[in-house]
Amino acid sequence: MLESITQPSDLRSLSLEELDQLCGEIRAFILDKVSKTGGHLSPNLGVVELTVALHRVFDSPRDRLIWDVGHQAYVHKLLTGRADLFDELRHTGGLSGYPSRAESEHDFVENSHASTSLSYALGHALAGYECWTVAIIGDGAFTGGMAYEALNHIAVAKPERLMIILNDNGRSYAPTVGGLASLANLAHYRIDPRYEKAKKIIGRMLRGIPLVGETADELAGRVKDAVKQILEPATVFDTLDLKYSGRIDGHDIALLEETFLQAKT
Repeated sequence: MLESITQPSDLRSLSLEELDQLCGEIRAFILDKVSKTGGHLSPNLGVVELTVALHRVFDSPRDRLIWDVGHQAYVHKLLTGRADLFDELRHTGGLSGYPSRAESEHDFVENSHASTSLSYALGHALAGYECWTVAIIGDGAFTGGMAYEALNHIAVAKPERLMIILNDNGRSYAPTVGGLASLANLAHYRIDPRYEKAKKIIGRMLRGIPLVGETADELAGRVKDAVKQILEPATVFDTLDLKYSGRIDGHDIALLEETFLQAKT
């Protein structure tokens, strides 16, 4: 299956069963190559389904995927036509262990340090391209000051087509610690994509009721906000007026795709 994937668009014709097979082949491929060349194994084994889902929903290279701490981009490289270069991974003149604009039109920055992706993504999002910019950042990198500087700017600039994927597995090289780590660990803040879809449908139905519909829809929204404020403390995302959708299973391709599509609407 993996040998038939030479560009992201090849993924879109595959069934969920075929995607599951493909993900298994990707993990076996990365394990084999990294055991011979060296490199970053665990970060890439953990983002297989996430990367597949991103490339099925977004149209790379028109849409821009920007990976924080770029050593988690091996799966991205595999799906963008670089499988035959992995025998020379991290060798002089061979495949870079990080995103590289010299390698592929699907790479947009050369980055290996933590916490930089949000600033890069904001710059691309504000550059006027008619496309989506997606930053993929881990919970460890999310505790860095540069990430919060970028979030602060994003809250003011409010780019229309910028999405942030927080890959929260509780670890970087070691368990994520520190006062800011709790902001990245957001298991108790949930917005299920099915809830969002149902809310829109019910809202349209209420607004369709003559005379009272619009008022009923607005009242329902105010009640929801009031209950949320009682049950959940405000997060940094609430304060910055950034909509958060999650936490979801990062290995469930169907749910990932549903969530990304919902976030694009």
